[in-house]
Amino acid sequence: MLYRIEPGAQGTLRALVGFTSTQSLDEAPVDFPEKCIHWRLVLPMKFEHGSYRIDTVDGTATEHDKC
Repeated sequence: MLYRIEPGAQGTLRALVGFTSTQSLDEAPVDFPEKCIHWRLVLPMKFEHGSYRIDTVDGTATEHDKC
């Protein structure tokens, strides 16, 4: 889900997105062993070749909650 897009530094954009993952416990993140996780993260976007594209993610912290 796309929550919002806001201006970033130097003509870039930041997209706040969310999604839900489902997985077995052995495939879940080691630090968050849940079968269902709601994720929220910010993706940097830059204008390239005539359109905006997701840029390299710089280790931005993600937020997550169990379903």
